[in-house]
Amino acid sequence: MEFERFFKFSQLLLRDEFVLSYSGYVSEDILLAVGETLRARLDDRITVTVKNNCCDGCTD
Repeated sequence: MEFERFFKFSQLLLRDEFVLSYSGYVSEDILLAVGETLRARLDDRITVTVKNNCCDGCTD
């Protein structure tokens, strides 16, 4: 499941030409915060995409 989420995320980054750059000390807390933020944004983006692609007969 994580691979699928990562793949979808990587496709969004390529399509939107997104680049993340960080220079400096990277602690575990920073990595966790960035990862959690990206995961939440990906979940939001996937939800919006699914809703926008939903057929007229959907109940969602």
